[in-house]
Parts: sequence; C-alpha cells; structure tokens
Amino acid sequence: MKAKVLKIEPRHPEQRGADASVPSKGHAEPPVDVKVMGAVHARGIKAQQVVVWVGGEDCTKVPEHASPFGRALVPFADPARFAVQVAAPQRSTGFVCAAALDGSNRVVAEGAWEKNPIKMSGTGEITYGRVELSLQPNKSPRPVARGLLP
Repeated sequence: MKAKVLKIEPRHPEQRGADASVPSKGHAEPPVDVKVMGAVHARGIKAQQVVVWVGGEDCTKVPEHASPFGRALVPFADPARFAVQVAAPQRSTGFVCAAALDGSNRVVAEGAWEKNPIKMSGTGEITYGRVELSLQPNKSPRPVARGLLP
C-alpha cells in the first residue's frame, strides 16, 4: 500500500509562511529590542520629574505631539538615572530626548542626546549605555507634548 502525501494549507492566505524558515512576501520583520541607559543632567533647574523617551522624530525642541517608541518617567535629580526599553521597527532611526517637568507637568527644561540619531536594527537586544543628556531651561514653562506621559 502506497502512503498518501497530503499538502496542508493554512485556512487564511495571509498565514502562509508564518511558521516557515523563509517568510512569505509581505511578512513583517520582528521589531528590534533597544535599551537606552544613562543620566540626565539639569543644573539649577527646579522640577519634579524627568521624562526620557526614544522616538522617531528629532527632538531638539519638545514637539507639541509625540509618538515615542518607549519612555521612562523618573524622579527629578541631578543626575537623574534612567533606562528606556523599546521595541522599534527594524532599520528605523531613533532620537533620545528628555524633558524636566514641574509639579503641574509643564516642561521647564529640555534636551536631546548630542549623538542623535541612533540606528535601530539587528537581532537580540541592542544597548546604548552611558547616554548623557544635558537639559537647558525654558524661558517659561509650557505644556508637555501630547503622547509623552502615560
């Protein structure tokens, strides 16, 4: 008796290649895991907390609206130590940014990492360590960007 060979197809065409070693066309790459660690320096600034984020937009000045890949909210100190873990699209460009917030969550100081932008691609966890950000005070407090706070 001859064995019968059955070809099993997924019920939904978009599932093709999901378990195969070679992905099908249109199969999205897994995101890259990026960890950014460092300290924020803010001499002479009075604030309650610091928000540090990694986003896809330049942040020389804090935008009105932000869509960060990830963020960390840490108590204010000089220096304020932080670690931000993000899952970003493969081969994307990121910017490490920070803002000091007063008790009303208004931005009193802001800054960006001088080595921006960072490249985010690869497998495993990509780590950027010893990231140092220096915040510059704003002339007057202003609202925090929508999307920055949890």
